[in-house]
Amino acid sequence: MHLQNTHNTMESNAAMDATSPASRDVRQFHDLITCRLCRGYMIDPTTVDYCYHT
Repeated sequence: MHLQNTHNTMESNAAMDATSPASRDVRQFHDLITCRLCRGYMIDPTTVDYCYHT
């Protein structure tokens, strides 16, 4: 699993293009695609088969 911490990049891009509907949609999924430990984005997550942890 690769994690990428790009919170500042996302906020600055959203501020520049606040009228874009896509930038508002990404924020709805922000909690689902970030790691709860480091708060970076999960780029290529995998799930462990026997316990289903991601």
